[in-house]
Amino acid sequence: IKIPILAITGTNGKSSTAHYTQQLLQSAGKKAFLGGNFGIPLSDLVLLQDEFDVAVVEVSSYQLEGAQYFKPTACALLNLTPDHLARHLNMETYAACKRRIFEHCTIEDVVITNTDERLFPSPNHRHWILGQDLGATLNKEHLTLKSEIDQRQMNCTDVPLIGAHNYWNVAAAALLCHAIGIPLADCDVTRLQPLEHRLEPIRNLNGVQWVNDSKATNVEATEA
Repeated sequence: IKIPILAITGTNGKSSTAHYTQQLLQSAGKKAFLGGNFGIPLSDLVLLQDEFDVAVVEVSSYQLEGAQYFKPTACALLNLTPDHLARHLNMETYAACKRRIFEHCTIEDVVITNTDERLFPSPNHRHWILGQDLGATLNKEHLTLKSEIDQRQMNCTDVPLIGAHNYWNVAAAALLCHAIGIPLADCDVTRLQPLEHRLEPIRNLNGVQWVNDSKATNVEATEA
């Protein structure tokens, strides 16, 4: 695969963040492949890559466990909570599998994590943090994104998604796009759509809002 790869992993939010990243890339005029752990297998991209400018790839711990040469241009490790421990046995092994997403990244590449130090890359990587100034910060009204060369503040009300956790997912998606040269101002967050079954608004009936969240796969996802 010769085109840039933007990779996303984490216990929760992988699929949604990958979906938002593709939408933001398209809003900036890029042809974006979306696949990996859901949707189209990454192997299919070998034959399809001439049709795309960039690949957005969801990556699972199971896939990272056996990966040998996987090297994204930018990657996001969103979070880490207990899951898949029947396979990984303990959180240390699980975290080690997740951190393999940036194993082959260099100082030219971007690694995005939250403030959980278990997820941090080596000092030899460019590191943007969800929850700190270089990366993204959130208050009740504004989401602020910042890199070494660009900065943007947006109103949370401009993000048409349910749940405060989605602001962090959108921040990660926008920063991934920015990592391959897209100005933060060119990421149109106002028309983002959720994936099916993930806090998906269905209808409002007699003043009651009905939401389909049937894809919540663990306690933390359900709490969000």
